[in-house]
Amino acid sequence: MTAEDSVKTRDELLAELRQLRRQVAELHAPPGDDRRRAPLGDNESLVQMIVANAPIIVFAVDRAGTITFSEGQGLERLGWKPGELLGQAVLDVYGEVPGVEEELFRALGGEPGTVRLKLGGLVLEVWYTPLRDQGGEVVGVAGMAIDVTGHERAEKRLRGGQRLMGQMLQSHERDRRLIAYEIHDGLVQEATAALMQLQSVLQSRHLPSAVREEVQLAANLVGRSVAQARELISGLRPPILDELGVVAAIEYLIESRAGERPSVKLTTQVQFDRLDPLLEATIYRIVQGAITNVKRHSQSDRSEIRLTQVGDRLQIEVEDWGIGFDPAGVGKDRFGLQGIRERARLLGGRAVISSAPGKGTRVFVDLPVVPALQELAIVNSGSME
Repeated sequence: MTAEDSVKTRDELLAELRQLRRQVAELHAPPGDDRRRAPLGDNESLVQMIVANAPIIVFAVDRAGTITFSEGQGLERLGWKPGELLGQAVLDVYGEVPGVEEELFRALGGEPGTVRLKLGGLVLEVWYTPLRDQGGEVVGVAGMAIDVTGHERAEKRLRGGQRLMGQMLQSHERDRRLIAYEIHDGLVQEATAALMQLQSVLQSRHLPSAVREEVQLAANLVGRSVAQARELISGLRPPILDELGVVAAIEYLIESRAGERPSVKLTTQVQFDRLDPLLEATIYRIVQGAITNVKRHSQSDRSEIRLTQVGDRLQIEVEDWGIGFDPAGVGKDRFGLQGIRERARLLGGRAVISSAPGKGTRVFVDLPVVPALQELAIVNSGSME
């Protein structure tokens, strides 16, 4: 069975469990309650059918913690037969399993709950609820358990892959930073010195005109090379990102493209000062990639960037009013959009690309706000749309 099959089976079982919960509620409803819509015999038959055919465990214990009901195909995977545990104390059988004693006392105290437990090499998702008598006193606990071991393993593999991708992303940003520094401290510094020397030569009054033209040409070429090198540094890792943070870096990005189409308007409503370095780099790359797409494809004359902090989340919006496109027709080889989605997902966020022909494009990204000096977890709590 694949991880995908395990997830599907779990979803189907959860649907069955919701139906079973409704049936249990009907069985325990007082006479005259509206929940008693079907004859008792029909309800019992439905419960028995679900228990007999689904790989679940249905259990009940009394006030003393003694097992009074134990059925379901799922027991076999734990090495028990249906009914074999009747009369045994829960703590005698599974008291050493972390979480069992705590959850039992919580349930007997009148609190329903859900917990994930590890029993005999399996991972079980357990739902439980207190049972009460007509006076409202807790007389026991009833619950159900599903084997989610395959799902748990798939989640661990996915988290492991995400951690690796996160480490690769951090390494990638570190390499870009080092290359930018090497270009700045090497090529740019030497070329700038050469430019200053050429400009000094041009100050001479005794320089023949033919030589002056050649020196001026050389100075122009060196000057353009310095400008291009600085542009390359900005693309690799703008120093302002490390020095002043992501908001200042985005402002610098917009200023560096002043006069180009489309025009870019930036609006910020944030409370943070500095964020985790990887998060700052990710925000910058997302905005940079989105603006690059706008410039290359939108044919719009204006665009907007909005950074809005809502509690512990940061919402990034990049919008244009250009020709738009059909998102369904964009292939997976369009790394710009896919890169935005993947960067957001790796940091526990989500990215939504909304567009239609003639309707412009809106990139929306939601990310967790992680201040500087705090550890950034690479997780899979987000979704891709």
